[in-house]
Amino acid sequence: MTYSDELIKMYGKFIVGLFHEGKNLAKMTIENTVHMEGFKNLDEAEQNK
Repeated sequence: MTYSDELIKMYGKFIVGLFHEGKNLAKMTIENTVHMEGFKNLDEAEQNK
């Protein structure tokens, strides 16, 4: 009940758009996080656990 109906609809369209583009929001978020930590990619971050 925190978000407006309009915002929920916009987020839904965003997620559907990503799906149609073959993208995964969870993976994109993790990739962005490892880049911010200074790693080149997920593989490099995994190797440095």
